[in-house]
Amino acid sequence: IDDTVLHTDATNLLKMARNVFLNNARTRLPFEGVAAFYQALQKGTKGAFNPLFYVTSSSWNIYDLLVDFFQVRGIPLGPLFMVDLGLTDDYFVTPSHRQHKVAQIKAVLNAYPDLPFLLVGDSGQRDPEIYLQVAQEYPGRIPAVYIRDVAGDSRDVQVNEYARAAAEVGCDLLLVKDTAAASLHATQKGYILPET
Repeated sequence: IDDTVLHTDATNLLKMARNVFLNNARTRLPFEGVAAFYQALQKGTKGAFNPLFYVTSSSWNIYDLLVDFFQVRGIPLGPLFMVDLGLTDDYFVTPSHRQHKVAQIKAVLNAYPDLPFLLVGDSGQRDPEIYLQVAQEYPGRIPAVYIRDVAGDSRDVQVNEYARAAAEVGCDLLLVKDTAAASLHATQKGYILPET
C-alpha cells in the first residue's frame, strides 16, 4: 500500500512520519489512477469478480485509516494483511518487510491454488526482490508484476535485472512510471477491459 497505492514517502523517514501522523483518510492522496486501475482489475474481463488482496508492512493500528482511505478514494476493498507489533519467538517488535510479505503472499497463493495473481508494488523497498522470489517459487501463477518507480534511477538497473529473471519463469515484471503504464500493459495482455 505504501508508495504503491498511497503517497507515504516510505523511503524518507521524516516525510513518512509527517504523512502518517499529520494526515487522515481525507487528506492523504492516492497515486493518480489507482482507484480506476484497481476497479478494472477487480472487474476483470470475463464478468467474474476478481478478489484483491492487500499485503503491507504497515501495522494494524492504522487499519481504520486505510479502510476509510479506500472508501473515500473509491479503491476496492479486500482483505488486508498487516503486521502485528510485539514480541514473538521469531522477531522483536515487527517481522522484516521481506519476511512478512513473502509469508502473506504465499499464504494467499496456497489458499487459492487455481488462481493466477498479478502483483503490484513499488521500487522504494524490497517489492521487486520479493515478487521475483514469489514468481520463481510459483512458476506460471504470476503472469505480471507492476513495480511503481518511486526510487528513481538508483534502482532501475537492479529492477531491470529482476525483470529478465522473471521472464525466465514466464512473468512480465515491469518498472512503471505511473498507473497509466501498468494499465496499458494490463489492457494489452487482456487482464482488464479497455473501456475500464
